[in-house]
Amino acid sequence: HCIIKSFIRRQHFYIDSFDLSTTGIPRHEFHQRRQSLVNLIRNYIKTEQKQSCKDFTICLPSSSRLFMGPDVTYFPFKQQSDFYYLTGCMQPDAVLLLNGNDETFSTNLFLSRNTTHSIEEYERWFGPTICDREKICEIFSIDEVYPIDQLLTFRFPPSSILFYNAQFINDKTINKQNLVPFLKRFSSSIVCNQLTSFLHTLRSIKSLTEQNLIRQACELVSKAFVNTMKNCKKDTQNEYFIKARFQYECEILGDVSMAFYPVVAASGRSNVIHYQKNNQKINKDDLIMLDGGCLFKQYASDVTRLWPINGRFSPVQRQLYEILLTVQKHL
Repeated sequence: HCIIKSFIRRQHFYIDSFDLSTTGIPRHEFHQRRQSLVNLIRNYIKTEQKQSCKDFTICLPSSSRLFMGPDVTYFPFKQQSDFYYLTGCMQPDAVLLLNGNDETFSTNLFLSRNTTHSIEEYERWFGPTICDREKICEIFSIDEVYPIDQLLTFRFPPSSILFYNAQFINDKTINKQNLVPFLKRFSSSIVCNQLTSFLHTLRSIKSLTEQNLIRQACELVSKAFVNTMKNCKKDTQNEYFIKARFQYECEILGDVSMAFYPVVAASGRSNVIHYQKNNQKINKDDLIMLDGGCLFKQYASDVTRLWPINGRFSPVQRQLYEILLTVQKHL
């Protein structure tokens, strides 16, 4: 089962061949997730709104690309987690619509359009593509795919109850110029702008497949931590050496990256909760705190460990470590 970044260039849909990779999640599970969300929404409409046979629309945008500067490449892309949970799609600047009622629902994916490149020019810059509308629908197990600018003319019952996340409206992205006018088309007096609460109810219960992916993410970060500790000993003079080593140990494991920018803090800097400078001198008797994680098939691990850079705890350091360990075990 494949996950693919999809693009629309001019009037065509383009799928980047280089971005084929397994999600680790079977395609039918993404469909089951959408079905479960729809069931929650239906139950909410019946029990909380006291209505039946009511049309509804669930609207969820993806993340956008962040560019490092004009005419240069972009930062590594991180998909919006709820969007990925429902689609398995890594497309930036997309919108997912689930339209339904008591009896049925449809899944519609709106993908971004870029008219600045011809097919040939785009492939010269980014590599070979696949162009097949039906194939995109098959890959993501969805009913229909459209260019993003057709969101404004997409037909739905105007009295549909709208479910969306209010915080996305403030995003200054390509989504905003299409998404905000689209949301204003809803005339229903019933609007729920806390879609996240429904999604996180679902996401709090992990399938067996998800559990296995999370275990693998934890096993991978454990290897990265052990190898980082082994290779960062008393001759390590600066925090950035440890940060660089940890990133290396994560990425050398395969299709793995750091789940977030790590905290590498020596001495008293470990008391700064979100310390991220990671560039200060390490003294020979310092304790090192590393807070890091691995991202494996979009599932993240998060681990914090403390160790003496010279390989031995001093009596005071050992006492502090044992106190913290005792507290952690009791929690």
